[in-house]
Amino acid sequence: MQYFTLSEFDSPDLPGSGSRMQPQFLDMLDDARDLAGIPFIVNSGYRTVAHNKEVGGTTNSSHLVGCAADIAVRNSSQRFIIVASLIAVGFTRIDGNASFDMRRAYDGITVMCHDGNWYVIQRKEK
Repeated sequence: MQYFTLSEFDSPDLPGSGSRMQPQFLDMLDDARDLAGIPFIVNSGYRTVAHNKEVGGTTNSSHLVGCAADIAVRNSSQRFIIVASLIAVGFTRIDGNASFDMRRAYDGITVMCHDGNWYVIQRKEK
């Protein structure tokens, strides 16, 4: 990886757990970061069952198998660049429950793989 370290994906209760991330997922995320030309700040990567429960994650969360990351977003311009780069590298499924209205403020984006699909999900309206 050129733009990330595995420790950025560690569950806070298990140092070194970023090594449990799926390699193909990390490669795609790194490619998107290269294309975007701006930093991706990872808020959450791999999660232990205990940490996932603590943060209110679902029992089948892709974070539990190292195939999800939450990326911080500061403004709509940054969000647009990040989402466009993720789509360009193959995160082509947009979650049907997420509105991508660029006029609204969100604090982040979740990217994940599930059942052979690559998702981009906008989250947490401010």
